[in-house]
Amino acid sequence: MNSVRYLTAAELAEELHVSIRTLRRLVADGSVQRGSYLRVGRQLRFRRAQVLADLEGHVSPAGRGAFNHDALRELD
Repeated sequence: MNSVRYLTAAELAEELHVSIRTLRRLVADGSVQRGSYLRVGRQLRFRRAQVLADLEGHVSPAGRGAFNHDALRELD
């Protein structure tokens, strides 16, 4: 059976080179969709591949243009 690995907010934020606060904003504004994460108590756990798919084509949190698609693909 192929299990899905969930990342903590800190792990995913480090991979995306954003702060945890920015990652939470992406969740709050809907850039990272509900099926891409789950809540474990008060914490979020993220499905990495789904989050990357959600972010393709979105504007970066800092408003400096789109996320670098090549950099996102390198994370796969």
